[in-house]
Amino acid sequence: MKDTISLVELFSILRDGEDVDERLKQNTVEDVDLRVKERAVSVRIRSAVYLPLGLLSRLEQSIREHYELKTVTLEPRYDPVLLAEMDFSDLTGLLAGFYPPAPAILAGCRWEIEDTTVHAHLRGNGVSELRPCLRRAEDWLSDCFGVPVRIELHGGKELSAEELFAETRRIREEAREQIPAPAVTAAGESPAKAKPQAADMIFGKPFFQEPIPMSELNVDMSRVCVEGEVFALNHKELPKAKAWVVSFYLTDHTGSVCVNQYMEETKAKPILQAIQGPNPKKHKPGSYIRVFGKVTVSR
Repeated sequence: MKDTISLVELFSILRDGEDVDERLKQNTVEDVDLRVKERAVSVRIRSAVYLPLGLLSRLEQSIREHYELKTVTLEPRYDPVLLAEMDFSDLTGLLAGFYPPAPAILAGCRWEIEDTTVHAHLRGNGVSELRPCLRRAEDWLSDCFGVPVRIELHGGKELSAEELFAETRRIREEAREQIPAPAVTAAGESPAKAKPQAADMIFGKPFFQEPIPMSELNVDMSRVCVEGEVFALNHKELPKAKAWVVSFYLTDHTGSVCVNQYMEETKAKPILQAIQGPNPKKHKPGSYIRVFGKVTVSR
């Protein structure tokens, strides 16, 4: 009788299709926490290869939709030697959840591993801005690899205005490539948009401000209302803190914004359950939502 089971054996949906990602076969399930009343499941897996967060996020979405669950959490665990094989874009994304300008600061960064210390050699500066966020990222790495992991930042030269602009433009262009095409309507027609009702609130207090085009946003506006389609999710769970970094990208096809907030687990759950990203396989767009909040600019 087999004593262990892999993730693809636990969830048959992951075996559908002719090609199964070989990385999904190289793991064993260590623990399953099924909460029937909450329609939620958490699975801790021991993997022999590093699994990028983007892959785990897609797996969670597939499992959630197929089994009609509200929450699916895959918690990877690795041997410490795999720290050298991790995808450092995952670490950049994690830090961006705590500090949105992180991708611009880490653009062109050179990563090195020394035992259980991750060294980030920045092209420019930004060490003082990123340092307050490191503890949370270190906790995440320590949980994944089973040993205390430290992150050391090494500042480089100050980037020129032209270099900063070029890096920021590159990051924005990468995000725009993920924006879905706008829906086609008949000539002279505008998509119908229902006004929000108090009963439709996902989180916060009811608001009735009219949305403005994202292309017109600027930092002087302070608090504004925008609406659009969710085209990407970047939520991060922080198990030790019992919290989440709720993060998703929204577009109205004139521009795009990142909605980002650190929240306690109980407050984050309604948002995580209600807001869905696009599902190309089923030809489903992401959630269409209206948001009211403070404008900040990532530099």
